[in-house]
This record gives sequence, C-alpha cells and structure tokens, in this order.
Amino acid sequence: MTDYFQCELLKWYFLMAAVEDFMHWRDAQHQEKGSRMDEAVTYLRNRKDTIMTYLKDS
Repeated sequence: MTDYFQCELLKWYFLMAAVEDFMHWRDAQHQEKGSRMDEAVTYLRNRKDTIMTYLKDS
C-alpha cells in the first residue's frame, strides 16, 4: 500500500467513526414536537442512508 492510500483509508475510518457517533447522539435526542431542533433531527434521521452512501462513495 502506498502512503497516500493508507492516509486516505485512515481519514475515511475516522470520518465514519465520527459520523456514527453523531448518528448515535442524534438518535438520543428527544425534542419538543414542532421545534426547530425537532425538525433538524427528523431531517437527519430521514437522510441517514443518503449521508452514509455519500461518505462511502466519496
């Protein structure tokens, strides 16, 4: 493996770990219905697959 490839692999690994941690935090959020935070958390919940696909493909 080249140094560049190893660097990219490590960057991807740590990025995915950070995103997974964020998704766990997001799942633990229980906001008042209709609040702006509730809308933001719902938006993220509905787009998890799209976000993960984007990160894996980039």
